[in-house]
Amino acid sequence: MRGKAKNPDPRPANTKAKILAATRVLMNMGTFTPTREDIAEIAGVDVRSIFNHYRRVEILYLEVLASEPGMPQKMAAALLEREGFTIDSNMPTSETLEKVIGLIPIIAIRTRCG
Repeated sequence: MRGKAKNPDPRPANTKAKILAATRVLMNMGTFTPTREDIAEIAGVDVRSIFNHYRRVEILYLEVLASEPGMPQKMAAALLEREGFTIDSNMPTSETLEKVIGLIPIIAIRTRCG
């Protein structure tokens, strides 16, 4: 038929959705910076697909963090708990971030000292 547009290939969008979903799963499990290999395994895609969609993996992390309400707070709470600190889940986001930022040097020293 003349004038009828072809359907675009849905695979790239599906691949990106799989990558985002896999990254979200890993982050929800407490893996704060999952590797491309781990993401690809869970997503069922080739690692090169992740490079095709996200040249820098940090952009992928930020996209996941921005897409799920409460994810930054959840990750901060998990990190603090892992390091032996706690935060009040009812604490406003700004206070939570201040507390996390204040604890970063302590956590870094603990990590280096092992």
